[in-house]
Amino acid sequence: MNNVARGFLTAILSLALAGFGLCGAAGTFSGLAGLSSPGPENFSSVALVFGLIGLGIAFVCGWIVIRLWRKRPPGGA
Repeated sequence: MNNVARGFLTAILSLALAGFGLCGAAGTFSGLAGLSSPGPENFSSVALVFGLIGLGIAFVCGWIVIRLWRKRPPGGA
């Protein structure tokens, strides 16, 4: 993989990591906070599930970004 493609892929995955990480954390915290409120229309469990899915996607993006940074490109011109 050349350096331009590596940089482009790293930038896109970093944006996805930040976006899914922030949205996943917000959904998870709001879902956990809303679990204690009673009511027939309590959708906090849905927010919790989607938040955890977002955090999982962010974890995978972060793992791939770390692998891209650690893998050295082939030497040469």
